[in-house]
Amino acid sequence: MTYAPPPPPWRDWTEGTRVMVRRHIDDAQHKYTDLLGVILSNSPDGLVLETRSGEQFVPGDTIFQGKPVPPPPPKRRPRVQPDDD
Repeated sequence: MTYAPPPPPWRDWTEGTRVMVRRHIDDAQHKYTDLLGVILSNSPDGLVLETRSGEQFVPGDTIFQGKPVPPPPPKRRPRVQPDDD
């Protein structure tokens, strides 16, 4: 009998879900970087996220961990400057 590992948790995330993904990077000083975005597509190859800086492909073999996160808070009203009359 052979053991097949379960699929990674990110494979269950659905399109339209806002997520934080920590992925491995090739950097001498840092091992990981985080991405925050909404899932545009999810495949065995990885995720495509819509981030503030545009679409980002995250290869599945670089995903270290991640989780769904709540929507961003609503934008605040601009502060009103008092009149100096």
